[in-house]
Amino acid sequence: MDLLIGSLSGVDVKTMAEYAKKINIPFVSATFPNDATVTNNPNFLILNPTLATVCNKLASFVNEKIKEQRIVYFTKPGKQEERILQYYKKADSMLGGTNIEFIALDEKATAANIEMFLDSTVLATYIIGSTDVDFAKTIAKTLVKNRLQEQSNLIGMPTWSEADDFDNKIYKDLFFYNIAPLPTNSNAYAVKIGNQFKNKYGINPGDNVFRGFESIYKYTKLLTKYTPAELLQNLNTTDFNAIQQCDIQAIKLNNESIIDYYENKKMYILKRYNSEKTTLNY
Repeated sequence: MDLLIGSLSGVDVKTMAEYAKKINIPFVSATFPNDATVTNNPNFLILNPTLATVCNKLASFVNEKIKEQRIVYFTKPGKQEERILQYYKKADSMLGGTNIEFIALDEKATAANIEMFLDSTVLATYIIGSTDVDFAKTIAKTLVKNRLQEQSNLIGMPTWSEADDFDNKIYKDLFFYNIAPLPTNSNAYAVKIGNQFKNKYGINPGDNVFRGFESIYKYTKLLTKYTPAELLQNLNTTDFNAIQQCDIQAIKLNNESIIDYYENKKMYILKRYNSEKTTLNY
């Protein structure tokens, strides 16, 4: 074989990446937003941006667009939450830093816990440092309960892209912003895939459906044009683009002469307001 494409997670990603390096062919990790501790492997491509990259994007958005507001970062116990917190703090510091209040809530955050940190006298942005959508819902419902939705922004993770609950009328007038790996309604391909999926299964497709189509369509066709080695030298070509133009960058963690892996850095901001979705090419 000449190409591996996988929707894998955890140790399976690392195993597949090591195998791809051994037989010297590309391995495209289509959905897992993590480098799986892989290093020194120029055969490994991550299409779904890592959490560190996501936090860099979020920090940039906050620093440029809304740093004049009161900014509160909510987190909760958890290893992943700890990593996200450190990624965000590092990204914010590299941008010069913003005046952020970092609030650690209990595992089972309640409205009473959250209300202690709300202020009805100022415009505020609340960053949710967790991929747990239910955690974000609890905070959103508390804002609505306290009638703060018209002066509040909620900013969070890529997992929100598939959270159709945020379109519920109970969140009326509340702004949601989250990192989105794909502009899922961007062109005829995306619309057709979305309609066919919904007609067959009765629900809207998640990001992985689009990512699955994108990865198979583009990279198998590139393999008909290039050898496996040439493909790795042409990762940013616009040939056979279906839904998005990726921004593939060589990641060199510790040594400028060694490529540890390739990562897609292209992301979007998904804005939700009163059930209306807008993809911001920020």
